[in-house]
Formats: sequence, structure tokens, C-alpha cells
Amino acid sequence: AMPANSTIVRLAFKCENLVNKDGPGGKSDPMIFVDLQEGVGKYSRIGATEVIQNSLNPVFKKNIDMEYVFEKKQRLRITVLDVDNFSELPTEYVPKMDAADLLGTAEVSLLELMGARNWSVTKPLSAQIKNKNYGTVTIMGLKIDDSVREDDELAFKLSGLHLAAKDTCQLTPSSDPYYRLYRVRPDMKELCKSEWVYQNLNPEWEEQRINLVQLCGGDLTQAARIEVWDKDTVTADDRVGNADFTVDKILLKQEIQLLDHKKDRATPIDPGVVKAREAVIYRTPTFVDYMAEDGVEVQLVVAVDFTESNGDPSQHDSLHRLPNAATGLDGDAAVPGLMVVRGPDWGGDDADGGLGGIGRILSDEGAGWVRVEWIHTSKVCSHKVGADGVFELCAYQPNRYQRALVDVASMLLPLDSDRTVKAFGFGARQPGTDKESACFPLNLKDPDVQELKGLLEAYEVAQKGLKLGVQGTFTAEVINRVVAMAKETVKSKPKKYYILLMLTDGDMSDEADTTDAVVAASELPVSIVVAGLARPGSDETFDAWMKIDEGSRKLVVR
Repeated sequence: AMPANSTIVRLAFKCENLVNKDGPGGKSDPMIFVDLQEGVGKYSRIGATEVIQNSLNPVFKKNIDMEYVFEKKQRLRITVLDVDNFSELPTEYVPKMDAADLLGTAEVSLLELMGARNWSVTKPLSAQIKNKNYGTVTIMGLKIDDSVREDDELAFKLSGLHLAAKDTCQLTPSSDPYYRLYRVRPDMKELCKSEWVYQNLNPEWEEQRINLVQLCGGDLTQAARIEVWDKDTVTADDRVGNADFTVDKILLKQEIQLLDHKKDRATPIDPGVVKAREAVIYRTPTFVDYMAEDGVEVQLVVAVDFTESNGDPSQHDSLHRLPNAATGLDGDAAVPGLMVVRGPDWGGDDADGGLGGIGRILSDEGAGWVRVEWIHTSKVCSHKVGADGVFELCAYQPNRYQRALVDVASMLLPLDSDRTVKAFGFGARQPGTDKESACFPLNLKDPDVQELKGLLEAYEVAQKGLKLGVQGTFTAEVINRVVAMAKETVKSKPKKYYILLMLTDGDMSDEADTTDAVVAASELPVSIVVAGLARPGSDETFDAWMKIDEGSRKLVVR
């Protein structure tokens, strides 16, 4: 089964202005491979399209379905090939192969696709020759409707109509009815029991909620059983009647005729009828549900832990350690996955988004060249790391919090339409006061910062201007701040969805208050992502966070 925070996304593809590999009188015959990145330089195939013959602007009919998981970084590589052998289609691309020619490749993250208007992203294709126009590939996403989810609940209020009287030794015969509801398969397990209603043959019982998967596996045509009983305080309870019925009768508010359990009774008794007066299936919307709606805006909120357990920033093992200066990067050290910034011979204009922009090496192109993706601009460019004696890059040496901001925040930023991040810190003493604060602007002025670059700059302001707190890690106030934002905009247009990214080195000190805040957030368009950072040798744990995140139990407000 898929995790509760995942869903199936359907991907469709089209290309425009592809290079013609078939010469005069013909056109390329394109097909697409789609691979999921699983590590630096490692990919696994998730699907391939059909071949479209003689087209430089193909629209592929075959879609590719894949599981989207919110907290995973899912990056796709799109490879477009010109097929030369239709009797034996290629399964992999190998340079200079006979079966196909490379038309180009592109990469896209699923989060980038989710954050794009209409779930559509167009990427330029790249191939052997740098800066050549190889055309474009457009990736289009579509959420597949799922008929049932693991957390779907059937909420209903039942009524009894003309129930049989079991308390006959009184002036006006009556009953004190209640019911028990069972699933029939696989084990006739009792799932709920109502309250009993005093002296009433037409009772209206209070609402019950049952997990739909537990009741019928999500199949409303499956059978359930109801038993209606008469409550007795002195003797054993008397059964009024029972019935097996399909679950959809509750949703359709149809009458369920009870049967007399004593079939050999000389004078048959009509036990009465049970009927739902209200019934609905409750589904907690997921992140993908919200993003599938037109016009939803995402607001990224980041909160950074500045408590004493992170370690003194002046010490080398501190999670808040300042990075060291770096020198020009040469080809031997330029390995895929390494984060980089501008070097002494920078010549890439503003491909990095300006001074301070951070990139990640995607591949070694040989002869002193590497291919880099710049996080701020999403541009992919080739740079010299020794070619012609030019060193365009330096290695970026961040501390653990800076690396987490780059890795996680940059993954979430494509969802934020205006890329304005609300940045907070918690657990520190601000300049000019000895009072510790559980929520303050990260740059000590205004929580709104622009892009990853502004977020990192705000972090450095906090890093240099704060004193680490000693009273504990209190996280409820930050979550409640986001809850307040979401409540203010829950009915606004366009709709807003909030993603809170919390960076912390261990469990919170206010578990009960934090649990209450998480419960409040669960009723709103809010997702909470907790990135745990641990110092080497630290005894900090994340047990409380894991308990809150545990999917097997339901959190409730105290």
C-alpha cells in the first residue's frame, strides 16, 4: 500500500522543434525514456512512451504513472531518442548505438511540476554540442482520482423506526435501544457501539465515525451487519433484531429492515427498521489535492533552531559553524553532487542568479568542464574547472543548517509562486535582551525574504547576532504562527497552502503543546516538514517527533 502522504501522478509529454536526424526526405522518429534519480549519477526507469514516426513536434499518447511522495526529492531525467530500428526498440541509450540517436535530455523535479501553472513545465533539450538548440520537451502532470484512501472515514447518524418493544411488563411497552455494527469480512469484528436511548421505539442515535477501509475495504457493495439491542440493567440485554446489508445503504439513506433472530417463533415479530438520517464520507485533503486545484498559491515558511544543544558556532563541530573560505575548484575535485559558488575566473554572467548563488555539479563533461544546475535560477550550464587554465567555480562549504536550507528549502521553493519565504528562528536570545524567544524573524527585522539567497543571508544575520538559548526547544509557537496565517487566508482567493519547514537538532520540550498545534494545523491547508540535524556524539533524539508523525494512531487535542 502507498503511504498516506503519497498519490499517483500521471505524466504526459510532447516535444517541439526537435533536431532532424533522418536527413533529407525524412524526419526523426522520437520516443522518450523517463528515469527517476536515486543518487548521484544513478537512475531507475519508470517508463517509456511509444515511438512517433516522422515528427519533429510529437505529442505522445502513452502516459506514465508514478507515485509522488511529498517528503522525497524526486528528480526525473527525460531522454528523447530518434529510433532507427522499429523491430527492436531500444531499452537504454548508449552513445553511438545503432538502434537510436540522441535527440536531447532534460531534467525536472516533481515539485517543480506541481508548483507550475496547470502542472506543465517546458524544458530545453541538451545534447552533445553546448548551447545548441535541440528543441524542447513539455512535461504535463495530472492527478489520478483515487476511489478510496486509508484514512477515509464514514460518518453517519442512524435512527430506528418502529422498533419492537422488549420491555413489555410496563404500562406502555417500549425498549431502551442501542446498536452494534460489524464488518462481515474477514472476521465479523465489531467496529462501533452506539449509546442507548431510554424508552424510545424511534431513537435517533448520535454520530459514529468508522474507517471505511476497515469496514469494507473501501468497497461500498461489501456487506456489514447491524444488531439492535434493548438495554436491561438487571437481566441480560435483549436482541431486538439484526440485518446484513451493503454499506452503500447507509450513504444512500435507505431503510435497512431488521430480521427477527428467532426464526421459529410461533407469531413472527417485526423488529423494525434502521435508517441513516445523515451520512457522508470524510476525506482529509492531501497536499496533492490542494495543488490540483486551479489558482492555489504556496507559501513556504522556514524555522531554524538556535538552542544551545546545536553547539557553539565558534567550535568546529557546531551545527551552526561558519563555513571556511574556498579556493578555485579544479577538475579532479569537481565531483557530481558537490555544491559550488562563483570562483576566481567566473564568466557565467548571472546564470547563478547573482553573487552568492549556489549550484550543484550534475556531471563531469571531461577536459576540465562540468555541468552545473544553479539552484536559484534552475538553469543548467557548463563551466570550466581547469579548461584553458580557467577556474570558474569554488566549492561551497556550508555548515549543517546551511546545507539543509540548500537541500530542503531549494526543493520546496519551486512550489512558492512568488518565491517570498517567511523565515523565522526559535530558541535564542535576540540582541539587547536576555529573554529567549520561541519565534522571531530570522534576519531580526522582517520575516519576508526573497528566494534561497535571501534565506541564506537572513540565516547568516541570525547566526552572527544571536545568543543560543538554554531553556529548551519550544516549537509550538512557530506552528501556531503558521496556523494563524492559514486561518486568515483559508477563505481567500486565490487559495493559499502553507508549507512549514522546521530545522532542528532534536525533540521539542513542549510535546503536549506541539501536538495540539499539529492537530490544529491538520484541519487547515498546512504541511509540516521537520528536518532533523544531529551533532556527532549528541544524545538528542527525535522520538517525540516520530510519535507525532506516526500514522498508526490519531492525534487529538488534549
